[in-house]
Amino acid sequence: MSRRPGVLSLLMSKKNRNTNSEQCLLSSSFRYADRRFLFGRIRLYRDRIDLFGLHWRGLHRRTIALRDVARLSWRTDTERSANMTLYLRDDEAVRLWVEGAGLWKYQIDARLGNQLNVADDLPGSTPSASAA
Repeated sequence: MSRRPGVLSLLMSKKNRNTNSEQCLLSSSFRYADRRFLFGRIRLYRDRIDLFGLHWRGLHRRTIALRDVARLSWRTDTERSANMTLYLRDDEAVRLWVEGAGLWKYQIDARLGNQLNVADDLPGSTPSASAA
């Protein structure tokens, strides 16, 4: 008699992580700005972002196609609220707290083909004026 896997083992299993033999490019813990998870993970693949988490209602899973991301903003000055916001093409804003938000910003921009201008893109920074 075989034993059925639990929700936690399904959440953490490699089969669940790498669907269609795709390699996960980046993985971090996460939570929504207004909702916490037990074992929340966000994973970046070549064409999508997968969000997994366990909460009192059960397993949460959401997939966001990278082609649906219009822009992304991130912050370094917060620990309790959102430090990364995905603005989707359908005008939805997905507010997240992600471990390593700056790295996520860089990786998503690279996947979307955006150029990262470090001087203009750091949170709270202002572009420096060039000497004439």
